[in-house]
Amino acid sequence: MSFINVASVDEIEPGTGKEVSVEGTDIVVLRSDEGDFHAMAKECPHAGVSMVDGIIEDGCVECVAHGAQFDLETGQPLSPAYDPLKIYPVQIVDGFIAVDLKA
Repeated sequence: MSFINVASVDEIEPGTGKEVSVEGTDIVVLRSDEGDFHAMAKECPHAGVSMVDGIIEDGCVECVAHGAQFDLETGQPLSPAYDPLKIYPVQIVDGFIAVDLKA
């Protein structure tokens, strides 16, 4: 795995997200209310809007545009979307959020 630092842990408050561009790929990093970090493709495959305001709950992320839900581990759609959301592995290293785009 090849992890790349994308932001400081302090840059993203619980319950919020941040759009970042990494090596030409636009992604979103969300932080759950519990403080866990998740990285995914920037755009919802169902509605095409940014996932930056996505709501994390019960192991899923929900797009605020149409309520499409995706599993945070696999990216598989739950409803009403049909196409999966690309999910990227995340690790925290020395206070930085690192994402593996090649996974």
